[in-house]
Amino acid sequence: SDMENDTAEKIIPRKPTRFSCFLPRTQELIMIKNKKKLLVSGSEHFNQKPKKGIQLLQEKNLLATPMDNNQVAKWLRENPKLDKKMIGEFVSDRKNVDLLDSFVRTFHFQGLRLDEALRLYLEAFRLPGEAPVIHRLLETFTEYWHKSNGTPFANSDACFALAYAVIMLNTDQHNHNVRKQNVPMTLEEFRKNLKGVNGGKDFDQEMLEDIYYAIKNEEIVMPDEQTGLVKENYVW
Repeated sequence: SDMENDTAEKIIPRKPTRFSCFLPRTQELIMIKNKKKLLVSGSEHFNQKPKKGIQLLQEKNLLATPMDNNQVAKWLRENPKLDKKMIGEFVSDRKNVDLLDSFVRTFHFQGLRLDEALRLYLEAFRLPGEAPVIHRLLETFTEYWHKSNGTPFANSDACFALAYAVIMLNTDQHNHNVRKQNVPMTLEEFRKNLKGVNGGKDFDQEMLEDIYYAIKNEEIVMPDEQTGLVKENYVW
């Protein structure tokens, strides 16, 4: 009967689609291989001179011309072959203010405490040593973090001051050159340094305690500092 035929059809499995139809053709494979080669070459150029690497990839149509900040920011974040020192130099260049904005927006800071977000941020590139550059990198970060978390502090200046204090605390607790000269900062000193900084008021004291112990127990390791020692130029 028809019903029996239907059932029989359901039981007998249909022939599986041939696996080979999912494989790219030789031509495509060559294209993929060439693209990979170009991306590696672009990364190597970037690690020597960032602008050169970007230009090379633009010439080969792997990055948009004129430069698309969101696209480049994504490339900087997702490419493990890039030198983090060069990423730091490139995004902090005065000419690349819009790129820095896009770069910061590739992070998801919502729901992260300031020091947790800062840890993610500072592990993505190497912080250059010049004060104005550090200022720019931190300011862009704190404004974005503050907005992402529903502006929990009095203003973004308060947020900036706290972020800076976290970096100082990290240096104080873990830089061996500093530690030889000084006794590491205590929780009370950390709180005292931030007294009245939250728009004339104090930050939540429990939050400061959590931040203090998070940093004390686990250093924010800057890229290229694989040993966990923060180099001398981080002692400001």
